[in-house]
Amino acid sequence: MFEKPTATYSLGLEPSSKQLKGALLSVKGKRPKIERLFTTPLEFRENISAHHTILHTVSPPLPRDALRRALIVTGMTTQETLIRTLDIKLTKEKDIDAVLSFQAEPLVPYPIDQAVLEKVILSTDENGSQVTLFSVRKTDLQQHIDFYNSFNLEPESIGCYPEALATYSKEYTSVEEPLFIIHLAPKESATILAHDGKVIGGHASNYGIASMLEAIETQAMDPATIDFSDVASNSQSPLFPSLEMLRLELSKTIFALTKQSRGQEVPSILITGEGAVLGNLVEHIALTLKKSNVVPASAANPAITANDLRRYALPIGLALGCLEGARNPINFRQGEFAFPHPWKRLKAPLASYILCCLLVTLLAFKLGSQLTGADTEQARTEYQQLLQILNTDHTAFEKKAFGTKPEDVPPIDSLSIDAINQRLDWIEKDIQSTPFVFPLVPNTPRVADVLAWLTSNPKVLKVDPKTQEKTALLQIESFNYTMAKRPDKNNPKQHYQIKIDVEFSSKEPMWARDFHDYLVSPNEFVDPKNEVKWSAGQGRYRASFYLKDKTYYP
Repeated sequence: MFEKPTATYSLGLEPSSKQLKGALLSVKGKRPKIERLFTTPLEFRENISAHHTILHTVSPPLPRDALRRALIVTGMTTQETLIRTLDIKLTKEKDIDAVLSFQAEPLVPYPIDQAVLEKVILSTDENGSQVTLFSVRKTDLQQHIDFYNSFNLEPESIGCYPEALATYSKEYTSVEEPLFIIHLAPKESATILAHDGKVIGGHASNYGIASMLEAIETQAMDPATIDFSDVASNSQSPLFPSLEMLRLELSKTIFALTKQSRGQEVPSILITGEGAVLGNLVEHIALTLKKSNVVPASAANPAITANDLRRYALPIGLALGCLEGARNPINFRQGEFAFPHPWKRLKAPLASYILCCLLVTLLAFKLGSQLTGADTEQARTEYQQLLQILNTDHTAFEKKAFGTKPEDVPPIDSLSIDAINQRLDWIEKDIQSTPFVFPLVPNTPRVADVLAWLTSNPKVLKVDPKTQEKTALLQIESFNYTMAKRPDKNNPKQHYQIKIDVEFSSKEPMWARDFHDYLVSPNEFVDPKNEVKWSAGQGRYRASFYLKDKTYYP
C-alpha cells in the first residue's frame, strides 16, 4: 500500500492526563532492547522541537544521539479503533490491499471515504486469507495529530493500542495459544483477544480505574499493599463498588470475545496498565475470571521488573511495532495524513552517499590527470563513434563544419584533445540550432470512443446471448473528459495525457468491484502506467483514470 517507516531506535508515547509515558527501544541483531522507560509532564513550549522538549523534561535526560535518531510513534485508542475480522479469497498482500476498501465498506458503520484502513493478515491457506481490519475515522485521526502538535510533538508513525498490546504480548510472554490482554487505564479499560502477536478481536469500555484510584487517595491507602480478595468479600469497603463494577465489565467483555476465538480455548490472561500494579488486583482478576495469570518478562532486560513492563505496556508495544524487522507494522499516517517530513529518515544515508560520491569524484580526477596521454587515444575513438551515430564520415563532416577540401582533411589519429573539443562544440551548437518539433494532433481516444467503450462494456451493460435482453449493471451519473497535459512551445517534450472522471451508482457492490477490477486489468483504453483512483460512499462510486496515448513523438 505505502511505505511504513522503521528505525533502529523507536520512541513509543502514551498520554495520560497531564503526563506522557514513554518507552525508548533499540534493536541490535534480532532482539529489541528497552533503553529507557519514563514519565514526563506534558508542557506546551513554543518554537521547541519534539526531541528538544522530551530531552529536557525527562530526568535523567535521554541519550541525545539515540533520541535524535528515534522514530516517534503514538497510537489510536481502542475506543477510536474499529476492529473486524474478514475472510478474503486472495493470498497475495498486494491483491488484498486492492480489494480491502470493497470488503471493508459493509463492515464500517460510517462512509468508507471518511475512514483510514489498516490490516494484519492472520493466516493464509489455499482458500484465501483471514484478515484483521483496523479502521479509524479521519476526524479522530486529525484530532490525534492536533493533540500532539499542540505540545510541539510530531508523530512519525501512528499505530493503534490493540495491535500494540498484541505485539507486546508476543515479545514479553511465552504463551503460544490465544490469550486475553486486559489494559486497565484510569479513564477506560480495553480487552484484546490476541494470538501470535496479532489481534483477533477487541472491546473498549469507558469504565476504568479512576474511581478506584480516587477511593484509594481519599482513604490514604497504600496502593501496593491492598488485598483485593478482602475487598471483594467486604461490601462495606470503599473499594467494593468500583471493584464489583470492574468485574462485571470484564466478565461481559471476556464472554463476548470468547465467541471470536473460533472454538479455541483461551486459558490465559495478561493484565497491563496502571491498574496492573495495584496490590494483588492482577491475581484477583485472574482468579475471578478463572484464567491463568501471565507474568511478562524481558530476557534482554532482566533488570526491568514485571510491574514496569505492565505499567509501560502500551508505549513499549507501540515502539516495538516500528523497530526494524517488525512483523506487523501498523501506520495510519497515510494519504492526506502522511508524515510531513518523509526525508527525515534518509538524511544520514543521503549524507553518507554524497560524501562517497565526492570521494570517488576526487579520486577519478586525480587518476584522470595521470592518464591524460591514454585519454587522448580514447577521445579519438569515441569521436569516431560519434560521427557514426550522426550518420556521417570524417571527410564529409570536415567539409560541412570548416569547408575543408578532401585532400586537406587531417586524419583522426592526428587530432589533439583541443581539436576534438573544437569539433564537439560545433556539433553541440548545430544540434541546439536545429528546431525541435512536437506533434500537434494527439492520437488518443475521443469522447465518443470512450463513451461507446463504457456503455458497451460487459461490466457495465450485460446482454443475454439468447434473448439479447440488456441489463444495466452500472448507472453512469456523470462523465468528465479532460486533457490534463499536452506539449506546447514552453514544454515541447510533454506527452498528451487524457484524464477520465466517471461517477456511477450500482445496486450491487460486487458489480462495482468487477468494474474496478476491469479498469486495473490490461485493456485497450486505460493507461496502466498511471494509477486508477477509486472511492466509494453511500452507494455511489467514483473512478479516475488516464487513457492510453498512441501519439507518435519524433
